Amino acid sequence: MMPTGIASTSATAAVPCATSHRSIGRRGYIMAMVLAGLASPAFAQLDLTSWTLVDPYNRWAKSHPTPTSCRMDETASSSVVGPGWIVSPFVLPATATFEITVQATGNGDDDFIGIAFSWQSSSQHMLLDWKKGTQSFDWGDPVLINDDSAEAGMKVKKINGAFTRDGLWGGSDGLGVTTTAGPLAPGWSDNAIYRFEVSITPGRAVIRRGGTQIFDITDAGITAGRIGFYAFSQDNVLFSDVHASAPSTACSPADVAPPGGDGTVDGSDFIAFINSFAIGDASVDPVADITGGGPTGEQPDGTIDGSDFIAFINAFAIGC
Repeated sequence: MMPTGIASTSATAAVPCATSHRSIGRRGYIMAMVLAGLASPAFAQLDLTSWTLVDPYNRWAKSHPTPTSCRMDETASSSVVGPGWIVSPFVLPATATFEITVQATGNGDDDFIGIAFSWQSSSQHMLLDWKKGTQSFDWGDPVLINDDSAEAGMKVKKINGAFTRDGLWGGSDGLGVTTTAGPLAPGWSDNAIYRFEVSITPGRAVIRRGGTQIFDITDAGITAGRIGFYAFSQDNVLFSDVHASAPSTACSPADVAPPGGDGTVDGSDFIAFINSFAIGDASVDPVADITGGGPTGEQPDGTIDGSDFIAFINAFAIGC
């Protein structure tokens, strides 16, 4: 590959939001559509059609062979294709587990595929990436540390405040990209199907491939955040069969029925929230008033608005 230089940049995934609505029919329809694009409770397979493409260099397209699979395809020659991500609409709490199946469907290239977690933005997240073959190249971005060699194998990288293509390529740039683990050989193989599991607790991530632990890392950057898919100069990458789960305590914002909760998140919570959100008045029906107040903004605040809607979606997507 023969890349040409483009300045480093960052981008942030879009987040669904809601405003007040005047009828239960419209409100229920919108919620049903959004929630169907997230997940049902209890470690269900996720619909990926609502995930967001983050494409700083405008070189990627996403498609969905099925609702539960997502494909990243280059829209230009690999030699000018920088990193791209596809990011979940929901936030996993700081204690959670998710699984993803990854497959490079094969076009003779040998670059990066991967998974993002603890995602706040393209310039603030953790990244598991995997290079098929060792390769040195200078992408030409201004850096403080020149790290142009990308080794075959897996690395865990931290993006903290900024990134460059050279930093993501080699593993460090002195600006915001560092390598916290790896490389772990060998590289990936064309058309092979790989199953990854990532279990996070505050400051720690345990990563397994095919049921075998490959990394156990500690870093302050491992926090609550979105999850996502990643590719860098690698065409035809397929992600599928995504599952996510968290302890019931992490899902409490969605456990609204009966009042006070029952330790599960299911259809009764969905209906109770819709009914309360449709009324839109916490003094009449406070069930949907679940966020916005207290020292951390995670307590009721006496109003029912878009922040309650988003908090419920995020928690319902994970389930209990």
